[in-house]
Amino acid sequence: MASGMATFMAACATDVSNPGTTTVDDPTLGRVYQWQKDDLLMLVSGLQPMYHPGQEIRFHLTLNNQTEAPIDVRVRTKLLGRGQQAVVEAEVYPTTVPAEDAVQLDRVLPLPRGLPPEDYVLQVELPPWVRGSGTVGGGALLAPVRVTT
Repeated sequence: MASGMATFMAACATDVSNPGTTTVDDPTLGRVYQWQKDDLLMLVSGLQPMYHPGQEIRFHLTLNNQTEAPIDVRVRTKLLGRGQQAVVEAEVYPTTVPAEDAVQLDRVLPLPRGLPPEDYVLQVELPPWVRGSGTVGGGALLAPVRVTT
Protein backbone atom coordinates (compact mmCIF):
# COMPACT_ATOMS: atom_id res chain seq x y z
CA MET A 1 0.00 0.00 0.00
CA ALA A 2 2.84 2.40 0.80
CA SER A 3 4.35 2.19 -2.68
CA GLY A 4 0.91 2.80 -4.23
CA MET A 5 0.47 5.89 -2.07
CA ALA A 6 3.92 7.17 -3.08
CA THR A 7 3.02 6.79 -6.76
CA PHE A 8 -0.30 8.51 -6.17
CA MET A 9 1.35 11.39 -4.30
CA ALA A 10 3.86 11.89 -7.12
CA ALA A 11 1.00 12.27 -9.59
CA CYS A 12 -0.73 14.96 -7.53
CA ALA A 13 -0.59 18.62 -8.41
CA THR A 14 -0.83 21.44 -5.89
CA ASP A 15 -4.04 23.44 -6.10
CA VAL A 16 -2.86 27.05 -5.77
CA SER A 17 -6.34 28.25 -4.74
CA ASN A 18 -6.32 25.76 -1.86
CA PRO A 19 -2.96 25.73 -0.07
CA GLY A 20 -2.20 22.44 1.66
CA THR A 21 -4.55 20.41 -0.55
CA THR A 22 -3.45 18.83 -3.80
CA THR A 23 -5.61 17.23 -6.49
CA VAL A 24 -5.29 14.57 -9.14
CA ASP A 25 -7.77 13.31 -11.72
CA ASP A 26 -7.90 9.52 -11.50
CA PRO A 27 -9.63 7.54 -14.29
CA THR A 28 -11.55 5.34 -11.84
CA LEU A 29 -12.02 7.63 -8.82
CA GLY A 30 -12.50 10.98 -10.58
CA ARG A 31 -10.98 14.00 -8.86
CA VAL A 32 -9.11 13.06 -5.69
CA TYR A 33 -8.12 15.63 -3.06
CA GLN A 34 -5.09 14.99 -0.87
CA TRP A 35 -3.79 16.56 2.34
CA GLN A 36 -0.85 15.42 4.46
CA LYS A 37 0.69 16.40 7.77
CA ASP A 38 2.94 14.65 10.28
CA ASP A 39 2.88 11.30 8.44
CA LEU A 40 -0.91 11.21 8.15
CA LEU A 41 -2.27 11.26 4.60
CA MET A 42 -5.94 12.12 3.95
CA LEU A 43 -7.62 11.45 0.59
CA VAL A 44 -11.14 12.50 -0.42
CA SER A 45 -12.79 11.08 -3.54
CA GLY A 46 -16.28 10.70 -4.94
CA LEU A 47 -17.32 14.36 -4.95
CA GLN A 48 -19.66 15.36 -7.77
CA PRO A 49 -19.11 18.47 -9.96
CA MET A 50 -22.34 20.01 -8.63
CA TYR A 51 -25.15 19.41 -6.17
CA HIS A 52 -28.71 20.65 -5.72
CA PRO A 53 -30.34 21.81 -2.48
CA GLY A 54 -31.81 18.82 -0.63
CA GLN A 55 -29.23 16.35 -2.00
CA GLU A 56 -26.51 14.66 0.02
CA ILE A 57 -22.81 15.20 -0.49
CA ARG A 58 -21.40 11.67 -0.33
CA PHE A 59 -17.68 11.06 -0.46
CA HIS A 60 -15.04 8.49 0.36
CA LEU A 61 -12.38 9.38 2.93
CA THR A 62 -9.11 7.49 3.33
CA LEU A 63 -6.78 8.14 6.27
CA ASN A 64 -3.31 6.59 5.86
CA ASN A 65 -1.10 6.44 8.95
CA GLN A 66 2.54 6.31 7.87
CA THR A 67 3.99 5.95 11.38
CA GLU A 68 4.84 2.96 13.56
CA ALA A 69 2.22 3.88 16.18
CA PRO A 70 -1.58 3.95 15.97
CA ILE A 71 -3.23 7.37 15.98
CA ASP A 72 -6.59 8.50 17.30
CA VAL A 73 -8.29 11.12 15.14
CA ARG A 74 -11.58 13.01 15.08
CA VAL A 75 -13.00 13.79 11.65
CA ARG A 76 -15.00 17.03 11.42
CA THR A 77 -16.91 17.58 8.18
CA LYS A 78 -18.41 20.98 7.34
CA LEU A 79 -19.73 22.87 4.36
CA LEU A 80 -18.46 26.44 4.49
CA GLY A 81 -20.19 29.38 2.86
CA ARG A 82 -19.29 33.04 2.57
CA GLY A 83 -16.92 34.26 5.24
CA GLN A 84 -15.95 30.65 5.97
CA GLN A 85 -19.12 30.24 8.05
CA ALA A 86 -20.33 26.65 8.50
CA VAL A 87 -23.72 26.21 6.82
CA VAL A 88 -23.91 22.42 7.38
CA GLU A 89 -21.96 20.16 9.75
CA ALA A 90 -21.85 16.40 10.19
CA GLU A 91 -21.34 14.70 13.54
CA VAL A 92 -17.72 14.45 14.62
CA TYR A 93 -16.47 10.96 13.80
CA PRO A 94 -13.72 9.52 16.05
CA THR A 95 -11.58 6.66 14.71
CA THR A 96 -8.26 4.94 15.27
CA VAL A 97 -5.89 4.45 12.35
CA PRO A 98 -3.60 1.44 13.00
CA ALA A 99 0.17 1.80 12.66
CA GLU A 100 1.34 1.80 9.03
CA ASP A 101 -2.19 1.14 7.83
CA ALA A 102 -5.21 2.98 6.46
CA VAL A 103 -8.86 3.46 7.41
CA GLN A 104 -11.53 4.04 4.79
CA LEU A 105 -14.77 5.85 5.63
CA ASP A 106 -17.82 6.88 3.67
CA ARG A 107 -19.10 10.27 4.81
CA VAL A 108 -22.42 11.99 4.11
CA LEU A 109 -23.32 15.65 4.47
CA PRO A 110 -27.01 16.44 3.78
CA LEU A 111 -27.71 19.76 2.08
CA PRO A 112 -30.71 21.75 3.34
CA ARG A 113 -33.52 22.24 0.79
CA GLY A 114 -33.31 26.03 1.19
CA LEU A 115 -29.55 26.26 0.63
CA PRO A 116 -28.85 29.16 -1.78
CA PRO A 117 -27.11 28.21 -5.03
CA GLU A 118 -23.46 29.33 -4.96
CA ASP A 119 -19.94 28.03 -4.51
CA TYR A 120 -19.11 26.46 -1.15
CA VAL A 121 -16.12 24.71 0.39
CA LEU A 122 -16.17 21.22 1.85
CA GLN A 123 -13.87 21.17 4.87
CA VAL A 124 -12.67 17.84 6.25
CA GLU A 125 -10.84 18.82 9.40
CA LEU A 126 -8.61 16.73 11.61
CA PRO A 127 -8.01 18.56 14.90
CA PRO A 128 -4.66 17.72 16.55
CA TRP A 129 -4.60 13.94 16.99
CA VAL A 130 -3.15 11.61 19.61
CA ARG A 131 -0.13 9.49 18.72
CA GLY A 132 1.38 7.55 21.59
CA SER A 133 1.34 9.82 24.62
CA GLY A 134 1.42 13.09 22.69
CA THR A 135 -0.76 15.30 20.54
CA VAL A 136 0.45 16.21 17.04
CA GLY A 137 -0.79 17.45 13.69
CA GLY A 138 -4.04 19.18 12.97
CA GLY A 139 -5.37 20.81 9.84
CA ALA A 140 -7.97 20.51 7.12
CA LEU A 141 -8.50 19.42 3.56
CA LEU A 142 -10.57 21.88 1.51
CA ALA A 143 -12.49 21.02 -1.66
CA PRO A 144 -14.76 23.25 -3.75
CA VAL A 145 -18.48 22.37 -3.92
CA ARG A 146 -20.94 24.01 -6.31
CA VAL A 147 -24.64 24.11 -5.43
CA THR A 148 -27.01 24.95 -8.29
CA THR A 149 -30.79 25.09 -8.68
